[in-house]
Amino acid sequence: RPRTTATVSQVAYLLRSLLLEASSDNAEVMASLICAGCDETGEGRIFSIAPSGLLTEETTIGYALSGSGSTFIMGLVDENYRPKMTEDEAVEFVAQMIQRAMNRDGSSGGVVRIYVLNKEGSRSSIIYPQNSIGVTEEKDGISESTWNSRDGAVLKGFAPPSRV
Repeated sequence: RPRTTATVSQVAYLLRSLLLEASSDNAEVMASLICAGCDETGEGRIFSIAPSGLLTEETTIGYALSGSGSTFIMGLVDENYRPKMTEDEAVEFVAQMIQRAMNRDGSSGGVVRIYVLNKEGSRSSIIYPQNSIGVTEEKDGISESTWNSRDGAVLKGFAPPSRV
């Protein structure tokens, strides 16, 4: 059988199947997924997959929001999203929106992981919550000299964070 490249739509449907299979096995899997990419035409496609398995393609607004924290930022994103942002502007915008969701939603937490896929390839960023940035003295084991958006926090007695 010849090897072919899957379309974004095919990957979205595969993810949906895997999500439904995992949740039907009582594996306590509950996830909202966004699958995005460019198909062979070069056009971007965005699919949202709800925990129930509902799969929708976003065709009008140019972005998708998903997950429990999305309800806290939906209006903010609608008001501030600009279709022609540069890549850096888009990454900053997404990071700010996710951090705002994390501040309001107890189930949205940890770090912000952003993956950028473009014609040149891909890159990823891990951004640590801003509510601890700007510490001027050691507090709760976080030292100012070891805290920034690239390296994260080095906590006493714990291994330093690693890139994913």
